[in-house]
Amino acid sequence: MSDDSEFEHLIASLGSILAETNDDLSLGSGLRLPAAIDAAAVRSRTGLSQAAFARRIGVAL
Repeated sequence: MSDDSEFEHLIASLGSILAETNDDLSLGSGLRLPAAIDAAAVRSRTGLSQAAFARRIGVAL
């Protein structure tokens, strides 16, 4: 499985989990998404350029 298809599978799985919650923030069993995510820090850890990271997560620059 390529990195892109693994990422797409992960995003689809998270979407399925969130669809079953009632607040769009909990992931069940006490796990919660943070109110804010530092996208620049996440991108930095991936080593991707800003444009490549935007494509990877499906957003426009």
